[in-house]
Amino acid sequence: MDPIAVALAAAQATMALAVLFVLPGLTLGPLILPGAPTPLHVIGRAIGLSLLIVAGTCTLLAGIGILRVGPLIATLTVVTLAPLAHPAARASLGGSLSGGRRRRRWWLAGAAGLLVLGITVLVPSRAAVGDSLLPKTSTPWYYMAVARDVADAGAIPATIQEWGQARPFPTDYLPATAHAAAALELLPGDILVAFAWYRLAILVAAAAMAALLLRRWFSTWVAILGACLLLSTVRLETKFLDYRPETFGLVLALFALWAADRAMTDRSARSLAVALAAAVATFLSHAEVFLLLGPALAGLAIARALVAKGRVGLRVPRPAQLRPLAVAGVVLAGAVIIGGGLNAVFAGEFRLLGYVTTTRHAPPPVPADRIPAGWKFSSDPTWNFYVASVAPALDGQPPPTNFFGSSLLPRAILEVWPGLDARGRGDLITLGGLLAAPLLLWPWLDRRRRRFLLAWWLFGVGLLVGSWLLFSVSKTYVPARVGPRRLMPYELFVPVMSAVLLLFALDRLLRPGWRLLVPRRWAMIAAGALLAFVTIGAAAPAPKSILNDEPDEPGLSTVGYDALRWIDANLPPDARLLTNAYTDGSILAVAHRQAILDGRAVYLEDADFLAQSTSLVLGARVLFADPGGAAAADYLAAERVSYLLVATAGPNGNDLGGYLLFDTKLETLLGGGRYTQVRSFGDGRLLLFEVKAAP
Repeated sequence: MDPIAVALAAAQATMALAVLFVLPGLTLGPLILPGAPTPLHVIGRAIGLSLLIVAGTCTLLAGIGILRVGPLIATLTVVTLAPLAHPAARASLGGSLSGGRRRRRWWLAGAAGLLVLGITVLVPSRAAVGDSLLPKTSTPWYYMAVARDVADAGAIPATIQEWGQARPFPTDYLPATAHAAAALELLPGDILVAFAWYRLAILVAAAAMAALLLRRWFSTWVAILGACLLLSTVRLETKFLDYRPETFGLVLALFALWAADRAMTDRSARSLAVALAAAVATFLSHAEVFLLLGPALAGLAIARALVAKGRVGLRVPRPAQLRPLAVAGVVLAGAVIIGGGLNAVFAGEFRLLGYVTTTRHAPPPVPADRIPAGWKFSSDPTWNFYVASVAPALDGQPPPTNFFGSSLLPRAILEVWPGLDARGRGDLITLGGLLAAPLLLWPWLDRRRRRFLLAWWLFGVGLLVGSWLLFSVSKTYVPARVGPRRLMPYELFVPVMSAVLLLFALDRLLRPGWRLLVPRRWAMIAAGALLAFVTIGAAAPAPKSILNDEPDEPGLSTVGYDALRWIDANLPPDARLLTNAYTDGSILAVAHRQAILDGRAVYLEDADFLAQSTSLVLGARVLFADPGGAAAADYLAAERVSYLLVATAGPNGNDLGGYLLFDTKLETLLGGGRYTQVRSFGDGRLLLFEVKAAP
């Protein structure tokens, strides 16, 4: 590869990411949120505000149909440069780049922090993806396709091609989608290269936001190491391996917590407004992540109201000391009201957590000729779709009803870091000690650290209670599974925060010894190096195992990716594909063709859409079990299928970017008749058949 071309592409990517993630907030920060005592505050504030500003700008530009490079660059240039006319903005930027020895030490510590972040988070994350840059799971393909559709149109399309026809365009993640679409406009390379740059930028932004939040209680160095510990957890490391609106929402949620905690102490309307804006953006980007803000804000507010001086360290708050609770209430209630209203504007109907709140009618039944022999249905349409699409082994079983059962609550949440998997007895004892040790230190902690400890323990308790309540009030498998399966894994914050507090305690315990052993000038360096060594040891390279108990969610293999690229280049634009597995968007993202079983899992968004999806999946199972039968002919005609793309190497549908393969009678497909093989990929791992039109 031409080194000059590589250098130019890297420069273009760096400038694009700076525009999307840093520059607007860097110049507007001193005006919106004055006061940034350290470089970490400057950088964190810049990234957080930039995400709010750029995501909002991109959403507005897409809404009016001009999300193109020219208008985007022009708008962001004005937004970035206009604040420099104010003396406070110029003075703040000048002060960040100049200063004495102390500020230089901060920048050197920041460089060291980036080194630790690279060792513990960035390098393992990049290595886990590999040179192919293909997503590790199937779901990101759909989000990538949605963002690409917005980028191609320069607007929010009315429809998206999924499940064999034009469906309403999903608006559940609009700020995240618009921001990603802008990245596709500005970043070099194809969609895989662009999203590789983008997801690493999101990962760095998450580290900055986590460190900024932890800086509320600890020194900059401990805060940076704490961010590394958080993002090297098994759960979050896997989340950030791919592009997901969930990770974008998590970055915004961390920024909202920082701004809200700041508003609880500085009594600033600006901090409160920023916290509210970040919470609204979180709601619109990923409503399930927004649910984390409830227990987190409650924990921060209650801790500030209850913690006092003395050995016990708790008090009965006076009315004036309840202001943090009011701040938390305003942020949460305001975000729900404003976010729900904005979502109604974009979606055309009121939605809460992605589910339509209007009365639902019973979906139409699946036609008899599309039901596999012996197939059983439950009274829960969401469970029926789940079983039909990804878990046929559960056919005939009722939906799970036990919150703490392994079918809902994954035991993998006990795996905090690669070296701490509490599913084993020894590591379970270690995890218990990690959680208990900070509690034993309570009498010796100051008020600041006591608030930190109490806040995150209250978060853990509140998350458990909230997840159980959501499960209890839900009548169907979705959204009942959201609490135990999607929210409970975030309990990992509690052991991580305990570990951060223990890092702080270790530093305080050893500090006098360092000053005796080495000159004072080097004592801080030695202490910091020890803490970094402990952090790197705790955050070993990320594992390659899947982190839940659901059926495998395979990513698209290299063979499958090459096959879909061939289809994109060679099949007619109006070709309609049927695969022998349910896919999550890989056909749309790579082949750019309509596929009968390609698209999101709709669940409760639309009862008719859900019933149609279930019918399509079950009908495809019937077809592939007997490709020469009358039911297969009716299905092909009804769905106007022109090509079959059949994976032969199971049981997982990696070559399709899908889930478990359907039972397929391959000899019938190869025997001629209505099917003609036109292409083979990967030594027969994928076969493409043309379907003859019905006479």
